[in-house]
Amino acid sequence: MTQAKLRSGSRRLHGLALVAALFVAVLPPSISAHAADSSVGGRLIFWRTSKISTPVMGVIASIPARVGDQVKQGDVLAEIDTRQLKADLAIAEGALEFAKRDLASAEARLVLEQTEYERQANLKESPAFSGARFQDSSNRTSIARADLERARSTIGTRQAEVAKRELDVRLATIPAPFDGIIVRHLLTVGGLVSIETPHILLMVDNTSPEIETEVPIAQLSGLAVGRELDVSIGGGKREPARIRAVLPSEEPGSTTRRVRLELKTTGTRYSDSDPVTVYLPTS
Repeated sequence: MTQAKLRSGSRRLHGLALVAALFVAVLPPSISAHAADSSVGGRLIFWRTSKISTPVMGVIASIPARVGDQVKQGDVLAEIDTRQLKADLAIAEGALEFAKRDLASAEARLVLEQTEYERQANLKESPAFSGARFQDSSNRTSIARADLERARSTIGTRQAEVAKRELDVRLATIPAPFDGIIVRHLLTVGGLVSIETPHILLMVDNTSPEIETEVPIAQLSGLAVGRELDVSIGGGKREPARIRAVLPSEEPGSTTRRVRLELKTTGTRYSDSDPVTVYLPTS
């Protein structure tokens, strides 16, 4: 190889090195900082998942919420047929009215017996006083007082029964306990909600998931609860997430620890199939 060719090759290498140096120099600071991070994969955890049910037993009259519907807290998800429930309520209300009349009668009887007892007591110093009549009046007054207490107790029982039947009617309409998406129907219209099959549908809060990732122990230093890390969901832009918990190892000798993070953004709807990247600082 001639000296001229060697000098020509050297000049080309020098030029390439200069271009590379200029390219690095004009990189934005954010790209340079991100390049210093290492990353681990993660997954979305929909920690608020609920099988919707009601303590009221009965036939399902309607399920307005369909699979895939995004619902708000308080939206009606399902309704139980209330005809039997309302009939039971009417019976309980009738029993309460009867108990109220019985109470009024017991109160009036006690007033009469108490008046007669006092009249007999006032005759103690009179020749017309009769010990036997006085004792009989005392006994009737005690019985009337006991009857009144029983009537008052019955009123409390009947009122509690009415309150329970009213609650059953209200619970026959099942609202969404939180914002989320309907994932599956477990029963259909005409199905029976019972002790054996209490659950009607499954819903998931897909607006406020947590991120779970496995972090190598060597990179746990400084990852304390409350620290913020950058994450990327579904290949989107970076966003901050706060470390909520660093979980202890479940297996001896594990080289990683599970870390749970809370997203700071709210209102976005996520899918558990969205890929997640968690960026770990190198220092």
